[in-house]
Amino acid sequence: MINQITKFANGYQIILDGQTMSVPEAAGNRHYQMVLDAIADGQPVLDPPAPPAPTREQQEAARQAAYQLEADPLFFQWQRGSATEAEWLDMIAEIKLQYQYSEEAN
Repeated sequence: MINQITKFANGYQIILDGQTMSVPEAAGNRHYQMVLDAIADGQPVLDPPAPPAPTREQQEAARQAAYQLEADPLFFQWQRGSATEAEWLDMIAEIKLQYQYSEEAN
């Protein structure tokens, strides 16, 4: 008997008689047929767990990459006179908003 069904992008994860197993959506797979039968009988299907929140280090790396890709070129354009300081500062503010650290989002 299937105790729990969780849907993932590439199939299901089930707990069958106390054992966790992955079940691909493959016609002819006996476990996949068991999943379909259990769902048809009203067994609830759980959503997959949310991915873990990024670490502070990962957040800092993403923000740093965005600065290098988007803000730094504007800074040098401002220095050469082909962009304004306001454009550069607006880009920095946009990056900080897009790549907020966890404590900034609260």
